[in-house]
Amino acid sequence: QEESARDPLTGFYSRRFLELKLKSELTHMLHRGGGARKIKEVSVVMIDLDNFKLVNDTFGHGEGDRVLRTMASAIRGSVRKDELICRFGGDEFCVILSNTPIDIAAKFAEKLRTLIANNPDLVYRTASGVDTIRVTGSIGVASVTGSKASDSDKLMKAADRALYRAKAGGRNQVCIFDPKRDVIE
Repeated sequence: QEESARDPLTGFYSRRFLELKLKSELTHMLHRGGGARKIKEVSVVMIDLDNFKLVNDTFGHGEGDRVLRTMASAIRGSVRKDELICRFGGDEFCVILSNTPIDIAAKFAEKLRTLIANNPDLVYRTASGVDTIRVTGSIGVASVTGSKASDSDKLMKAADRALYRAKAGGRNQVCIFDPKRDVIE
């Protein structure tokens, strides 16, 4: 059961496991310690690799897998032991930061973005030494507290909308969910 909940390439949890675990965690938080008013913030950080498809298509799936393992190592080295990390999709990762306010989650996201952007193993150069492909990260951050914490789907969608805005805004940046700009259906 543990093996089926994990991605074999990165060792991170699968998307399905994350969705079940997040729902369970939020429900548990609602029922302990006095209900919704006592809930600390839960933040979600969604990371999507910029230029991953180009690396995968240009250098092959083996190189794409190496990029994903490099990325997984960077994330793993940046989180606390009890944080929930998953491979959300092909080149998309998600980190659940329990009891973490949005400003701290945004700092964490920026630290990750910088680690990715400055990683020499994620730069591909021509023979003359000119950068041709640089893998970077677009990151979306969202947070909930109180009674809103009962809806894990909206929390994930909020982080995804912020991620989409980071991609659309030029990539290699962190965007925080803004309910005035990021519409969730």
